[in-house]
Amino acid sequence: MGNPSGSPSPTTLLILTLFTHLAAMVLAGDTIGPGESLRDNETLTSAGGVFELGFFTPGASKNRFLGIWFKNIAVPPAVVWVANRESPIADRSGVLQMDGNGTLVLLDGSSAAVWSSGSPPARNSVAQLLDSGNLVVRGADSRSSSFLWQSFDYPGRTLLAGMKLSAASPGRPFFTSWMSEDDPSPGSYTTQMEPYGEIVLWQGSRKRYRSGPWNGIRFSGVPEMNTYTVFTDTFVPGAGGNMSYYEYEVRDRVLMQVYVDSSGVLRRLIWMSKAGAWNEFWSAPKDQCDLYGNCGPFGVCNSNDSPVCRCLEGFRPRSPQDWYLRDGSEGCARKTELNCSADGFLLVRGMKLPDMVNATVNQSMGLGECEELCRRNCSCTAYAGANIIQGRGSGCIIWVGDLLDLRQYADSGQDLYIRLAASELNSINSRSRRRMGPTIIVVTVALVISILLLMSSGFFFWKKKRKGTIKEYQSNHREEKEMELPLFDFNAIAIATDNFSFKNKLGEGGFGPVF
Repeated sequence: MGNPSGSPSPTTLLILTLFTHLAAMVLAGDTIGPGESLRDNETLTSAGGVFELGFFTPGASKNRFLGIWFKNIAVPPAVVWVANRESPIADRSGVLQMDGNGTLVLLDGSSAAVWSSGSPPARNSVAQLLDSGNLVVRGADSRSSSFLWQSFDYPGRTLLAGMKLSAASPGRPFFTSWMSEDDPSPGSYTTQMEPYGEIVLWQGSRKRYRSGPWNGIRFSGVPEMNTYTVFTDTFVPGAGGNMSYYEYEVRDRVLMQVYVDSSGVLRRLIWMSKAGAWNEFWSAPKDQCDLYGNCGPFGVCNSNDSPVCRCLEGFRPRSPQDWYLRDGSEGCARKTELNCSADGFLLVRGMKLPDMVNATVNQSMGLGECEELCRRNCSCTAYAGANIIQGRGSGCIIWVGDLLDLRQYADSGQDLYIRLAASELNSINSRSRRRMGPTIIVVTVALVISILLLMSSGFFFWKKKRKGTIKEYQSNHREEKEMELPLFDFNAIAIATDNFSFKNKLGEGGFGPVF
């Protein structure tokens, strides 16, 4: 029987429903093959169900973006990568396709390409979303880690476990903040690995924060890295033409991300599944001393001091008035100019090492050789060990010119050797001895008093014990005398009293007669 209204028959509806369901099942996988596409209402899910790829609308925005996010986590920041962050789609017409050349192409409603992976031509390629959060293009028959293209080479604002932050990536050598939580377009803050081995957060062309150089265990400006156990940080120095890079790995399927937010703060977050929230594990800059160059050249920042800025020993404020007003940005100047051949070095402990822009690193030198190298170079202003794994330090870093972005910690940091004029070192040593004089006297007096008190206490307890011994002897002696009274057996008493005759009775008490 016909259908005059033109509505689909029940059989047609059933077939369409089954087809749609089967299509959704296919797209619920982790791969897009040649000629396949992903529409706005569809997603790819990594094999282990950790990440999801699809279209989303951030915050209060009305635009659509293609991105990757942590699956089943709706608490921001869940999105870790955005393809078309600079080219939003105004409606839900977006389609992601794998073309015949093996390139991922994102099309809008007018079939105009708004983003492309730009991967090299390779027929029969597939795109796959991995459990690491990496979207890769590979050969259909290839299961190796060699990819034709990968999203990890083109980071957004987020650094995931296994992603390499290198000094020179194929795409951007840095990751960039969003403009806001409603707008994933590139913001004002970028983070990158510098060739000399430290991470720098930039605000435009101005440094905002630096981690300090890697010292074999951690970045010198991130002392809390020593306490990390659920993940490991690794820095691999460049060698043989390969660029240096930093990466981290997590243990026990921990969900973690490091990202730079729109306010210019680097944050390390761990997902707490029981609480259903992100827990901030670390952030920077977190205080005044984390801000780059807060105390200027040769100025040291210590968040435990007030004011936080002071000059290195042998230096004075360049602008005493500004320094008094708590503005240390102009830094400090030497009290005595250097004389090269007669100079010496002052050890300063617990330091975040200075900005590495004017530094030279030699990993093959020992600390003694490093000192000699710095001493022979009249432009050298400081030196330090490059690697602290072996305790005192190995390798060599020397600085020329101003020392910038110095920070001192109460119970961590590294040894830094500052070049000073010989006369200044003598003055510092003399002041140190004068300061130590009263301290030595106080310690000596306290030690003598302690010894006298100890001796007095010992004599008191000895005398008390001796007195107790004498009393015990006297008591025992009395008992011995009492024990000397004569004793008689029953037969002797019976004979003496004529078998207890009443004529020998002396009297009578409460216990009977007395003979």
